[in-house]
Amino acid sequence: MLDVTISANSATYNGGGIYCFSSSPSLVNVTISTNSASTGGGIYCFSSNPSLENVTITNSSASSGGGIFCSSSSSPSLVNVVISDNIANSRGGGIYCYSNSNPNLLNVTISGNSATTGGGIYCRNSSSPSLLNCIMWNDSPQEIYFYGYPGANTITIAYSDIQGGEYGIVTDDNGTVYWEAGNIATDPLFVDAANDNYHLTFNSPCINAGNPNSPLDPDGSIVEMGAFYCEMNHGDVDYNGEIQTYDASLTLQDAVGLIEFNENQVFVADVDGNGQIQAYDASLILQYAVGLIDEFPVGD
Repeated sequence: MLDVTISANSATYNGGGIYCFSSSPSLVNVTISTNSASTGGGIYCFSSNPSLENVTITNSSASSGGGIFCSSSSSPSLVNVVISDNIANSRGGGIYCYSNSNPNLLNVTISGNSATTGGGIYCRNSSSPSLLNCIMWNDSPQEIYFYGYPGANTITIAYSDIQGGEYGIVTDDNGTVYWEAGNIATDPLFVDAANDNYHLTFNSPCINAGNPNSPLDPDGSIVEMGAFYCEMNHGDVDYNGEIQTYDASLTLQDAVGLIEFNENQVFVADVDGNGQIQAYDASLILQYAVGLIDEFPVGD
């Protein structure tokens, strides 16, 4: 399924937008919005392993699993996916994992979802989701919740931004949290979450904070946490989308110690690629801004 919008649908029982039964469909560049069902407002998976890439699941509702409900050994793969502003009247606002379901999340943003328990992810009956390079933020009442019985759950999290951190995860003494390297618990600084813009501002702590062993971003930097790549152009140190004399001024101020760039600014200001911010970098940026050169030694 490619370049499709699935919206404003409803089901009496399962899968308001999509129902997967013992199947493994591929969804690429798909938006699933404003759907509703008793279970799985956006997607319902029964013994299914769908592949989702560049997919948005938003503003859907259900009793359980407002965004996605995974049941009976379902293990969907989610890559560059946004799950936002979904509602479960009971459990699992974003994702409900049930009965040996093990979704694999890579560069996924889960935000603004709500439920009675497990606003972001709800796990029950031996489920084991894994998260890498993900963001979970502003889900209510908690990001991750394990049901108390039966069947112990696990969750593996690495290089991800989880509100409340490890100690904000509610396990009910029924499972294990594998809190691995690279995790943070800091406001991701979305551009405008209130209006469903979950891109990152240029001072976000999630930029270049993903797994350094993941494939690099198109600009050659370490991958971001979350669903969206944040393009950083060399020379544009104030991140306004243009290379101007002000960028050169800021670079010179950093070079002489008047101000201190953050890690992302250092990356874009080092236009000669020698690993240092020097007056020469400021000179190159100024030359570019006034039209004397049309590219930097480091390239983009």
